[in-house]
Amino acid sequence: MAVPNDWQALSKPDPEFAQMIQDRFGGTAPGFPGFPDITKMRALMAKSKRAMTEHHGGTSFDGIQEKDHHITVRDGSNIVCRSYTPESEHYGGRPVYVVFHGGGFCLGDLSNEELLCRLLCKELDIICINVEYRLAPEHPFPAAPNDCFDATKWVSQNASALGVDLRKGFVINGTSAGGNLTITVCYQWHDEGLQPPITGCHLMNGHFVDNEHVPERAKSCYQSWWELADAPILNHRYSEVFIGHYLPEKSKRGDHLFSVMRREDGPKILPAAYFQISGLDPVRDEALIFESWIREAGTPTKLTLYPGLPHGFWSVFPTLKSSERFFKDAIDGARWLLKK
Repeated sequence: MAVPNDWQALSKPDPEFAQMIQDRFGGTAPGFPGFPDITKMRALMAKSKRAMTEHHGGTSFDGIQEKDHHITVRDGSNIVCRSYTPESEHYGGRPVYVVFHGGGFCLGDLSNEELLCRLLCKELDIICINVEYRLAPEHPFPAAPNDCFDATKWVSQNASALGVDLRKGFVINGTSAGGNLTITVCYQWHDEGLQPPITGCHLMNGHFVDNEHVPERAKSCYQSWWELADAPILNHRYSEVFIGHYLPEKSKRGDHLFSVMRREDGPKILPAAYFQISGLDPVRDEALIFESWIREAGTPTKLTLYPGLPHGFWSVFPTLKSSERFFKDAIDGARWLLKK
């Protein structure tokens, strides 16, 4: 594959973003607060997510019932899944969105995606399940993919009690690390022959391959990782700390439950996919490559690009017009997936 010229052009900073960085930070985007202290970073990410939710008016929505479910995963540990259910009357079960937050496999909690879950629930009259999988370094790989898969099976096994009809829509969603986990769940669901099938995956700034295990056929297009080594929000320094905690042994980072692009039959077995991809993001090209492979395998895909904006921009800079657009696009993309 040759690198399309327009891919490289996507890294030119968005004018509104560039002006904000100039006005607020003197032209240099701030680093990740608290780095590299994981405990501090977790607290500061939670604060940032609360600010994002408040800015978009999502601290509470009338007409939505939220409930925490404590579920047991394969090793006997308990994790929390929070359900978001419309209170309006509805004949039969509703479609479901199972949501995995981002945070480099080390940060994040239910607050990360509560705004998205509330918006999806309100706008599309569906049920959302927000999964609080266990984090590294306390719980390294493969705890996260195992937890997410077990949580998804729990949703399937308890669909009726949750008010869900999986035949109407069974979509998995993930941001950043959560996008990676979304693909691992789809793979495991396929491999175990579980029914009904997952009908869609929604991938927001997803990370799909380790930089030292890029498939040969992708290498010529895999440029953003190297060109954007010092990008805002997510860069090589931060990524190596996160992945170092999550999967310390570099030789194992080619595993298909981490470097999900390496699975040869992966594009053929995935459901319909909606990608939201940022242009000023080191993981941009792997997402663009993966989307093209899935599409070329004959699976429906939809792609929305955010030129000149960094990884996770909508949560770090919620006042940007592009951040408001991001959530509108997410709703539209979810609507598209639920029709597949």
